[in-house]
Amino acid sequence: MKKLFFVFGIFTLLLLFGCNSNNKIESQGNTNVINPEPVGAKIIEIKDLGFSQPELRIKKEDTVTWINQDSVKHTVTSDKGNELNSNFLSKSESYSHTFANFGTFEYHCNAHPSMKARIIVE
Repeated sequence: MKKLFFVFGIFTLLLLFGCNSNNKIESQGNTNVINPEPVGAKIIEIKDLGFSQPELRIKKEDTVTWINQDSVKHTVTSDKGNELNSNFLSKSESYSHTFANFGTFEYHCNAHPSMKARIIVE
């Protein structure tokens, strides 16, 4: 049943990406409503107490969206500085960030410090 729900969720996201190329990601505090933006948009799923892409290389001005697929809450939090700083995300909630600077941005989940990943902006 969980697999069916996950497949349906991915299908819905893909459908949204294809149907509207003028969408933006709208911020509501630190938690965002997903209105997918196909150009320069990247998605990282949070599931099985991990980030789906431990390392992601992107271009400057690309937007990354993290979607929590776990039943427990997670954060997306910079190891150093405050580039990434989400609220706790419940299941199906998301957090988005557009990277304006070059560099390597390592991050973790505050609730589960063993969850680590990095974004490399080239």
